Amino acid sequence: KTRQCIETHMAHVGECWSLGVHADLAITTGADNQLKIWELDFDAKPGNILTEKGTHEKQSKQRGVDIEFLSVNENSVFFVVQNADRTAEIFRLRTSEEIAKALKKREKRLSEKGLTELEIKQNLKDSYSSFVMHPFQIIRSTFRIRAVCWAAATSSKLELVVTTSNNNIDYYSIPY
Repeated sequence: KTRQCIETHMAHVGECWSLGVHADLAITTGADNQLKIWELDFDAKPGNILTEKGTHEKQSKQRGVDIEFLSVNENSVFFVVQNADRTAEIFRLRTSEEIAKALKKREKRLSEKGLTELEIKQNLKDSYSSFVMHPFQIIRSTFRIRAVCWAAATSSKLELVVTTSNNNIDYYSIPY
């Protein structure tokens, strides 16, 4: 096959600054403070390969410049978003079992409130990003962050290396 564009999407207001891919999930950041979650289906017809699943507002109002994934094991996947300021935000991807449990719980709660089935479906669609990922930790540096890289992960902690604008290399050990 020749390499060619088979699908184009308008993802963010302005440019798309970073893209991270893990399994069948893609996450993008733009010039705004949003993360967009996309589902990848390479078996689908062109035009349906990439499906937007939701958005998440980051804590930082600056654009995200890099996304790095780390798989600790099959049940623990983390990703870090390096922002254009002094912060890096770490998120944890939830497992399919956790997502199913949360969806069922939310659906039950919404039906108890008396919402119609259509309203429940729309509410679940609008809040999809909160089911897939959840904020884990925010790293605030004293200087502007230039690069972020996962160093290692054990069964009890994540290790992250950060370079800053004053030529420091900072090491973070984050228990989980």
